[in-house]
Amino acid sequence: MSQNVFHYLGDITHYHFDQQRLDLRCGDAAVRIEVLAPDLMRVRLAPDGRFDHGFSYAAARSDWPAVEVVFEAGEDP
Repeated sequence: MSQNVFHYLGDITHYHFDQQRLDLRCGDAAVRIEVLAPDLMRVRLAPDGRFDHGFSYAAARSDWPAVEVVFEAGEDP
């Protein structure tokens, strides 16, 4: 039986919010969260910090209408 190997990304060292997308840096890795519709988000991981062209098996559509997104940065508890 194969054993799953998980890798901890580390603390968030930088973030950038731009309309419908939140980019997080965690050491060398990057995480991108995109709001595509009020009920749909795409989460991507780039272990080396570089995202490719954005191909998705789950969301074939690429031209999504604007969705109002509010991002609030808070302090750690």
